[in-house]
Amino acid sequence: MQLTAPQRTLAFWGVCIPTRLYIATLARDANYKNVLRVAAALVAAKWLSGGVTKSVGFLGGRAWWSEERRLHGALWGAYALGGDWRFFARGRATRRGKLFC
Repeated sequence: MQLTAPQRTLAFWGVCIPTRLYIATLARDANYKNVLRVAAALVAAKWLSGGVTKSVGFLGGRAWWSEERRLHGALWGAYALGGDWRFFARGRATRRGKLFC
């Protein structure tokens, strides 16, 4: 199913961003920390190894942050290794101030 540009925008701001913020909130919770650290390690390994190279995002539009995957993967990896939720939360923004999703 291909989403239109307005549908992708709505899904990005209405689903993707709240989901990412919720996951970052869970990263502070001891009940979820170990599960999230394992998941973050898997994502970090895939992004740092170049396992994801596509330029089309999950919602079907251009993945404008694709060149930032290694930075994003490094932040997720830092969270996975150290468990400090601030690394995970920092994964929400790039050095250009754009949000990941």
